[in-house]
Amino acid sequence: MKLDLVKDLDAEEISKIWIQKHLEREDSISAVVPAETYKKMLKRSKEYPLFILPLTHGDGVEFYLMQFAFHQVIFTSLLEYKTHGENARPFLTLTHYPELVDDKQIVLMHGVVSENPRVLTVDQAQILTFGLQQYYVSDHPDKLQLLKDFHRQPEQFSHERLIELTEISG
Repeated sequence: MKLDLVKDLDAEEISKIWIQKHLEREDSISAVVPAETYKKMLKRSKEYPLFILPLTHGDGVEFYLMQFAFHQVIFTSLLEYKTHGENARPFLTLTHYPELVDDKQIVLMHGVVSENPRVLTVDQAQILTFGLQQYYVSDHPDKLQLLKDFHRQPEQFSHERLIELTEISG
């Protein structure tokens, strides 16, 4: 979005334009994040740059690893990561555009579902994005503890507890 074209618009008008711009694309999601929400997520991501989220598939669960890279969040399946390490293919990339955070109190977000291979649906991408918010924005004490355990006490991290607490289904 060309910022000079929207500088005189309010946050609500910019939000409508941003969402409409990405609405018809089959491979992407978009959102407008309140500034305080984004700042909280960014702060928490510096302390906890990696995490996993469950995504249900029929009767099973698949885990997705997410990694923060400043204003981006990259998702890949845990299996892909265990198989290929740092060469794992991203299946979803969320990019946050914080240029309007001070002036309009919003951050624009655009997520792209990778085509090669197409592992996730747009609905699943939205579910993973919601999962990210549950752990990086929420102050739910049990969810915060899981995030801390994942980084500081991996031997105490419980995949079962993660599945139980995460409001995700695919």
